[in-house]
Amino acid sequence: MPAQAGPREPAATRPEGRKAPVRKAGPSPTLLWKARTLSRQARQPLMCQDTLLIRDGYWLLAFDAPSGRPLWRQQTAFDAVPVLGAGTVFVADQKQRILPLDLRGGRKRQTLTVRMCDGAGVVDRGTLFAATPHEQLLAVDIASRVVLWKQPVSGVPVGAPRIQADAMFLQTSPTAGADAGAMAEHCLWSFGTDGRMRWVFTAKEQMLGYRIVDGHGVYVVAQLRPGTSQLTALDTDGSVRWQYDIDGDLAGPPTSARGMLYLTTTAGEVMGWEADTGRQLWHRRVGRSAVTTAQVFDDIVYLALWQPRSFAALDACTGDLVWQRRNMAGSFTSQPFTAGGVVFASHRAGALHGWDMRSRKEVWQADLSWEESVHGQPLVVDGKLYVTSSSGEVSAWALASRPGTSGGARDA
Repeated sequence: MPAQAGPREPAATRPEGRKAPVRKAGPSPTLLWKARTLSRQARQPLMCQDTLLIRDGYWLLAFDAPSGRPLWRQQTAFDAVPVLGAGTVFVADQKQRILPLDLRGGRKRQTLTVRMCDGAGVVDRGTLFAATPHEQLLAVDIASRVVLWKQPVSGVPVGAPRIQADAMFLQTSPTAGADAGAMAEHCLWSFGTDGRMRWVFTAKEQMLGYRIVDGHGVYVVAQLRPGTSQLTALDTDGSVRWQYDIDGDLAGPPTSARGMLYLTTTAGEVMGWEADTGRQLWHRRVGRSAVTTAQVFDDIVYLALWQPRSFAALDACTGDLVWQRRNMAGSFTSQPFTAGGVVFASHRAGALHGWDMRSRKEVWQADLSWEESVHGQPLVVDGKLYVTSSSGEVSAWALASRPGTSGGARDA
């Protein structure tokens, strides 16, 4: 389910051909390379084996990640995010058969006889797991092209399956045109990677919005009605461990870290729960509105606010405000991410800001903007940021470390 839309501000205006002014607060990240995409709507990159894949409408674009050199482009029948793995890109052709493309060259390989909803697949240890248009989940050995198993499910897939250890999870929604008198069911299915079904969690007449899987269990957010959501914790056998009703619309999926769960509302509130017990430890209103969810790094919850235009840091255990920095240039529209001891966020006026996580000072700034509701979340790998921007470009940036750090990074 896409993140809730935030309040509208008057569109920023500037003379044609001029970029938004950037106030320099320190040395900027280093631009490694940039290249053109086909449109300004291109999605954020995926990476596999030093290859960047970008979905740009009905086209797939491939670039060499170290150099930015264009490798190939291929028009496809659908426009979902591609499935990557084993040196291959998997898409659905016009008949929804699985079409493999060579990762580095873009060459079409022999089409598989089985079908896949475009983008509804995942590769794990040489096996492609895919949801089909005919309410099935199947597994295909990539090397031999042999179908290992098929299992029935109900409804249409919502996104790709997810794999955690030896368990696989698939979310489905009611099939379009289903009997209007029947109870609409949104489901979360759990299978073993061997194909055995473990359990199914059903929400009747509730929209399943977000789900996360971690070492503590499975957490599902369902919308009970506009303005009210329900957070449900499931055990590994699918039984309900605890539930909690939440007033307000959510700005994004829950965040899980160190035995805690965190939720952000569009009203600028952040809440923290014990993941095992469901006990709410704190609830804090940080601002008036937010369009992205908070993220947790090193026992600090970071939140980029729409209004007031500011970036906030909270104690992850207590919810106490640790520090907050106002930004008069524009409302924040991106989730925070980290690299090399610096936490970053982007605002709608066209600047990427970075604050030293230890000193809390702003140390980085670059002229760069994207909209997560359009482009998705950028990619951070090995201290490098790969991002498609609203200007119709993809670029790579070295997010240099603060002094005394090794420059470790996390995926955004």
